[in-house]
Amino acid sequence: MITPSGVSPIYSYNRADQPAFNHALLDVKYDTNNFRFALGLQAGTYVTANYASESGFAKYIYESSVGFRLARDVWIDGGIFSSHIGLESAISKDNATQTRSLMADNTPYYESGAKVTWEPSKQWLVSGLVLRGWQSIDDRDQDIDFGTQVQFKPTDAWVFNSSTFIGKYGSSHLMRYFHDFYATWQVTKPLSLNATFDVGAQEASSADRAIRGWYSGMFSARYQFNEQWAVCGRVEYYHDPHGITIATGTADNFVAAGASFNLDYKPESHVMLRTELRNLTADHRVFVHRQGLARSDNALTWSVIVSF
Repeated sequence: MITPSGVSPIYSYNRADQPAFNHALLDVKYDTNNFRFALGLQAGTYVTANYASESGFAKYIYESSVGFRLARDVWIDGGIFSSHIGLESAISKDNATQTRSLMADNTPYYESGAKVTWEPSKQWLVSGLVLRGWQSIDDRDQDIDFGTQVQFKPTDAWVFNSSTFIGKYGSSHLMRYFHDFYATWQVTKPLSLNATFDVGAQEASSADRAIRGWYSGMFSARYQFNEQWAVCGRVEYYHDPHGITIATGTADNFVAAGASFNLDYKPESHVMLRTELRNLTADHRVFVHRQGLARSDNALTWSVIVSF
């Protein structure tokens, strides 16, 4: 696997010129009419990078939750579960592209707390969440934060999703406000389109309570030729003018754009081979290379995914 070298905004595929075991996951789920349970254990470089702030065994837990049906269309779940924010998950085979976008890598992949979910019909899903921080499991210094999710599927071809987060971030307990919106469209059986837009705002520091904002966007188009072959193209943009989410160390203003091309091949149902060519370009020299800092980063990434 050849991956970006030392790029600060990228946390999942961050090894260069070497093979790496990115993500191994063993996931067990149990579901009845009134009770559900999930337990997932994980390992790999994805865990090392994204769970660096977690201590002990917590970093090896992908999910650990129990849920109970409160009413016909209402569930309550508690524990550790995948983030309610964003289109891209930690499981690469479920994403349109091999690597995650900048916006996905800089929003939570997981969260802990409790959520109440109401699904009045096949078209609507509404959730309210009480969370223990922004991507946090065992940090006792975290505040109680809140989130929402509203998802609408008007037809089998369309999905619209709105997710929010409001709470205090980091050891300085700075107020953070965040909204993610995405839409997916299955245009035809082989062609699907995805669009995502994020906007966030946060207090600058404990001494400066002024609100500073950032935003990002991503668009991708995927074409499935047949059961074995698929391609995907992606464009993305990230603008954090005050260095709230991405502190480059060289300039507060982080502005980056990128494009990638993805080729997938499934020789059989349990195996996927993925190859991606990706370019990222920033306004400042923020990408770390052996020769020093550069304004752009090019990466050829390939992986073998086995799932059962």
